[in-house]
Amino acid sequence: RARTISTEGNGDYGRIKRQQLFMSSLLRSTLSGNVISNPAKLNRVARTFTSNSYVDNVDTESLLNLADSMRGIEAGRVTFITIPTSGTSEDGQNNELPRDDDIQALFSAIINDDPLPGEEPEKSSEKKKSDGKKGDPAPAAADTQTKVTVKAMSPSNVGVRILNGTSTSGLAAFASEQLTPEGFEIRGIADSSQHVEETVVRYGPGQRAAAATVAHMFPGAKIQPDRSVKSGVELILGSDFTMSTTLNSYATPGTKINAEQLPARKVEGNLPSDLAVTNAGDASCD
Repeated sequence: RARTISTEGNGDYGRIKRQQLFMSSLLRSTLSGNVISNPAKLNRVARTFTSNSYVDNVDTESLLNLADSMRGIEAGRVTFITIPTSGTSEDGQNNELPRDDDIQALFSAIINDDPLPGEEPEKSSEKKKSDGKKGDPAPAAADTQTKVTVKAMSPSNVGVRILNGTSTSGLAAFASEQLTPEGFEIRGIADSSQHVEETVVRYGPGQRAAAATVAHMFPGAKIQPDRSVKSGVELILGSDFTMSTTLNSYATPGTKINAEQLPARKVEGNLPSDLAVTNAGDASCD
């Protein structure tokens, strides 16, 4: 339950991630340890939970019914998702600000039983793994990219949310430390729900110049229109960016800069692209 680990660089979100990994390990132990099919073991687990936790309208019978519904399920079909936020308040309390529209879209997807990022497909549909549905690894960049020319913006006018699209812990925090002294407004850091090879800056309507201004600093970075980005830009760090990468200096505001632009990102439904996801099949906590 350590609140802050310096190498993670993401405060409470690091703790949330570690707790999700612990719950994933517990779930795998329950599913694989002949617990659900053993009434005596199952009762002991249920009693342990009810005696060490407090929730409304959940008793031992409710947990047993839940366990019964999980017979035959695989851990990879269970996903933990952290509610998306847009940074902290400025009232001195450092409270996280909820992204109401994205939260509504998330719960609507759950209610409608839509696929969520990070979920593994059922074994009967293994062939669908590569069909580009949500939760799949990000597809390779299309060849049909274009070069655009825009005027660089002042860093103080650019809001950036940084997402770590790699398995390197602390990379988003490292990038934040590089951009903050330059004057960019950092609106939060998190792990991306997708792993990507190439660094990309995604942007919504009217934010192309802002995206190009950020991409200009990251060697090889591209920009991409994305209608799910509602404010500012999203910097998704790929495997081509490491803690030894040297950033370029930001372009003088008002000067012309070029950027490689990928085709608009296809978004299924209204789920945001930066949901923090932990799949219960992740065995890194074992």
